[in-house]
Formats: sequence, structure tokens, C-alpha cells
Amino acid sequence: KLGNYEYLQDSKKLTDPEVQAKIVAEVKASLPPTQIGIPSIEKEPDIAKIVEVVTRKVIEHKLFVI
Repeated sequence: KLGNYEYLQDSKKLTDPEVQAKIVAEVKASLPPTQIGIPSIEKEPDIAKIVEVVTRKVIEHKLFVI
């Protein structure tokens, strides 16, 4: 999904709240529906936190190519 943001002037723009919200929405939309009734899965993953961590790593390791 981060490839959708190659138009940004700088990879640090990935941390902007608006961009983060768009990425989170795209990730959530791409996930399959959760299965009901599985006892070991009581809550959904924190997608916003995952996106935050991954985008920081992309910036840190300069994995975002423009």
C-alpha cells in the first residue's frame, strides 16, 4: 500500500496524520472479514499502530523510493 504514496515529496510525509489515516483505511479495507467465535482472537489488531511502526521503519531504512 505504501507504493500508492510515491507522489509524496519526502518519505517523512508518511507520518502525517492525514496520510496515516488514508493508509489505515486502505489496509482495513483490504483485510478479510474477521471470523466470529474464535476464542483465541478476542480483539482485532491495532492497524493504526502497525501502520505507524511500519512507516517509521520505511523512513528509517530509506525503503521508500521516489
